[in-house]
Amino acid sequence: LAGATQYLLELRAQQPPAVAPTSLVLRQKDVEGIFINFGLTGPEARNVSAGVIALDKSLNDALSTLTLPPSSTSNVSEANATRANFTSLEMNVNDLIELVPEIDWHSYLIHTLGREVDSEQQLLQTYSYDLPYFRKLPALLAAHSNDTIAYYIMLKFMYQLSGDLPTEMTDVQKSTHCMRLLRGYMPLAANYLYEEHYYKLRRVASDAALHRIFNKLRGNFAQLVNANALQLNAAERAYILAELDGMQLRIGNVPHGAANLTSEVEEYYADINMSPSDFYGNHLQLIHGSVRRMQARLLNVLRAANATQQLIYEHNFETSSSSSPVKIFDNVVLVPFGYLQLPLFDHRLDALFQYSLFGFILAHEIMHAYDLFHIVYDQHGNFNQLGLDVAQHYWSFINCTRQTELNDVLSENMADVAGLRVAYQTYFGPDEISAAAKQPHNITADGPKAGSRVENDTATQIQQQPVIGDNEIPKSFANSYPRLWLGNFTRPQLFFINSVQFLCANMPRIDGLNVQPVHLGHDMHDVRVRRNWLNLEHFAAAFQCARDTPMNPTEKCRWW
Repeated sequence: LAGATQYLLELRAQQPPAVAPTSLVLRQKDVEGIFINFGLTGPEARNVSAGVIALDKSLNDALSTLTLPPSSTSNVSEANATRANFTSLEMNVNDLIELVPEIDWHSYLIHTLGREVDSEQQLLQTYSYDLPYFRKLPALLAAHSNDTIAYYIMLKFMYQLSGDLPTEMTDVQKSTHCMRLLRGYMPLAANYLYEEHYYKLRRVASDAALHRIFNKLRGNFAQLVNANALQLNAAERAYILAELDGMQLRIGNVPHGAANLTSEVEEYYADINMSPSDFYGNHLQLIHGSVRRMQARLLNVLRAANATQQLIYEHNFETSSSSSPVKIFDNVVLVPFGYLQLPLFDHRLDALFQYSLFGFILAHEIMHAYDLFHIVYDQHGNFNQLGLDVAQHYWSFINCTRQTELNDVLSENMADVAGLRVAYQTYFGPDEISAAAKQPHNITADGPKAGSRVENDTATQIQQQPVIGDNEIPKSFANSYPRLWLGNFTRPQLFFINSVQFLCANMPRIDGLNVQPVHLGHDMHDVRVRRNWLNLEHFAAAFQCARDTPMNPTEKCRWW
């Protein structure tokens, strides 16, 4: 960011085998096979494999003896939170050297930034629960040869990608698989294809609807901040509202201001020479190009005041095929093109369907700017002590949830609880909420009431036409599906039913995969709904849930 003055240095040890995905645990036979495919003979592969597995074991042994628990399993307690604060402090390079003297940080930063670093003046925001591990790391590595370390790094790269090899797939599956990888490793190329062949035909109308929803959600959240359920002081509220005021919506990961988008995409990938037969080599090229561009951004060169070209968001190594929308450090909510299709969104849908599903998704992402991790970063992406002060007001919610870990799963649940409230109150408006659950809903004649926060000036138009019909959705959809029969639901009931549409899944099949929430970063779909939707009092009112039942507990956890 142009206004940022610090770098964020996140020091995170690899996951120990106890919590790491089973696909990333090294096995002797698999490792030997990878090295043989790479060109080593059988004896060479066995010798090299023994060395890298020994190195991996020593690193895992160090992880198991950490004096602080890894960040994914940090117990919630006041004492532990205080003890962990030293890992979220503003410091200069000399402070970091004093904190972990075993590592040559000065050389590391020179290599990463491509320039000399003033150890006294250069500020860093250092975040880590794993400093004891990094204090041990140089000694651990010194016990192994440079060749073993090099093979270990190469193995980790190939092991990570081995699951992406298109083995035992049909041609159709291979095509889908290829596009999934393309979206992760060549985000601009994938977004360019979607923009040129689909989205540009509807961008004007769709963008207008999305910005309208986004701005109304922000306005409603500002009202919640000022209502001050968290009892923040004036400075803390101003801190929240300053970031909210500057938050932007980005639709699609393409430079919208480009004079010639095709030429810009070609220039962007000019140094990439893909091979039809070198899977690993292609990935290395793409990752190298992505890292090089991200490191160029670290120079923090101010953009010209008249610059119109937008930034391209690079590959994220932890979510290479994800559609995750939020980019907190640029104070931007990035909407992937994949979201902008039915059943998630169409700008011609009735406002109820827009706000209950995609509006909730946007509100959820807005809330992430203030979650457990991101609250300490201000609108410029800098660490700010005020964020820590605000976070102290979260303990009531955290203790209410009775969750035992301060991690990404808790942050996701916080975003669900608050995002659902913001989306609901934005659609219904303050004057209607108390009475909405009692109103019968005729889906073909009822729209948002006057005084709700959705488009008052279009309420009459909405009431005069069906919510969904041949004129409301693309013809290919309308011709293939009968008109939806929505039954005798109230509008609040319909809001909540639609809000969980993107969480519908074959749970027995997912359970069979044995995927843990700590790997996903959020609870399983069914747990997520049962844990979070019950905290909105409007849900119980809509479905007339009896008091002290699972979906209408007496104690509801409120964040904002």
